[in-house]
Amino acid sequence: MASFDLFRNPFVLLDLELSASAKQVAEAFEDAVAEGNSSETELAAARQALLRPVLRLDAELGSLLDTPQREWRPILTALKRPQSLRKLWKSLTNVPPLSRSNILAHIASRIPADPSMLTAWVNAQNGIKPDIVYLEIEQFRKIAASSNQIVGHYRLRLTSLKNTKRGHSLMLSQVHPTQSML
Repeated sequence: MASFDLFRNPFVLLDLELSASAKQVAEAFEDAVAEGNSSETELAAARQALLRPVLRLDAELGSLLDTPQREWRPILTALKRPQSLRKLWKSLTNVPPLSRSNILAHIASRIPADPSMLTAWVNAQNGIKPDIVYLEIEQFRKIAASSNQIVGHYRLRLTSLKNTKRGHSLMLSQVHPTQSML
């Protein structure tokens, strides 16, 4: 089973903004192949993921979508230092919830997650506002001039996210009945 890895996200692998057009994806693929930092097979898969709307959605949701792009590099740089992972996850309070959830999943795939880290992940999941995520993705897609074929798929995935969020809230309230949910 593959673990969650922000560094394998197609946007990160190809060093692209979330609003990247098909032309920009193709150019970034060529640049990344020339640089040789990842295998051509892995880069081709990243390119394909960003060119197919349904796969692109997975890449968008698995990125730092709700964090301004200019803040990605410092976060990713900090994640490259294994010695700082334990400290890093505790300093994420100002990071938006989807990004925080993805960063915590990334960290938990590298070091053992203790109950407080798992609670932080559940709280991050609970803080995700699917309607806002949908609007952000829609905005990036308009800039990228990507296909609008998957509006129904967005809604289905975001409804699933809302249901998961409700389940996490219930689970957390059972684990920590005195802790109030944000």
